[in-house]
Formats: sequence, C-alpha cells, structure tokens
Amino acid sequence: MSGAHQQMIKDFCKLIEKNEWTRGAEIGVCKGKFTAYVVKRTGIHMIAVDLWANSDQIDPEYNTYTHEKNYQTFINHLGQYRDRVTIYQMLSWEAANLVEDWSLDFVFIDASHDFESVWKDIIAWKRKAKYLIAGHDYDRKGVSQAVNALLKPITLGMDNSWYYYVVDKDRRSFC
Repeated sequence: MSGAHQQMIKDFCKLIEKNEWTRGAEIGVCKGKFTAYVVKRTGIHMIAVDLWANSDQIDPEYNTYTHEKNYQTFINHLGQYRDRVTIYQMLSWEAANLVEDWSLDFVFIDASHDFESVWKDIIAWKRKAKYLIAGHDYDRKGVSQAVNALLKPITLGMDNSWYYYVVDKDRRSFC
C-alpha cells in the first residue's frame, strides 16, 4: 500500500472517530486493506462487498485478478476483527438490496472502475448512506465521469479519493 493510500485510510478513520460513526460499507474490497484497517482502528461494523469472481457484467480488467487469493488475503487481514464485518460475495449493486436505506453512516466505493459499474454502484448505494458517499480512483475516466454525473458537489482528497457529503433538510453538514 502506498504512503498516500495509507494516509487516506488513516484520515478516513479520523473522520469515523470524529463523527462517532458505527456502520459503514466498502464496495469493492479486493484484498481488504481499507476495511481491515478501519475495523482494527475504530469500533465500526463494516459491510464488505466484492464478487471475488470473474463476470461479464463488469470491467474486463477485474477478470485478471486472482480472486480466491484476494479473498483469502482479505480474511487474513481481518484476523480477530472478522466478527465486525458482514461479507457479501456478489455483484455490488445487487448486494445493495440486502441493506436498508439510510442504515449506514458512509459508503466507500472502490469496485469496478468502468463508467457503467460505477454508475450502478452510486445509484444502488446512495440511499444507504446517511452522511457520506466516498470512493477511490477518481483519476480513472469511468469513475470521474460517473461521479460527476451523479453527485454534486464533490470534494477531492488524497490519493485520488472523492467525497460527497449527504445533507438534507433533516440533517446539517457534519464535517
């Protein structure tokens, strides 16, 4: 993990602690560095969503991954914190149907990076987060196009991360 990526995750943990968040989700887990780091350093319960298998419904790049190895690495990263993570091994936008609206404090999207997949993830998960929808790899064309089309305004952060703060008439901005 690069220094910038690790710092981005550390900063995210500070945001979780500052706001006393208790439930979040990572969409697109791969080896699980984000989820594992967050659950080890905060008291949060995470939902971790990844297909960990090839599919013709997502970016073909994803089909080059070693899915079983990545899944086992994720489980190993969790270690003793496994009980604070709910794992859904399925297409990310389908997993959203298993989560109640507004039941999460945040959703972190870092799954398939093609426009259609990012679009589907944002649409599927945006009603799940009470406070923040964020993600990674904004420098990827499909990611930035989908984010810009669906979420405004966004804030850009370290290591190509992006943040959309959910504010409605019943809530005030929290950051």
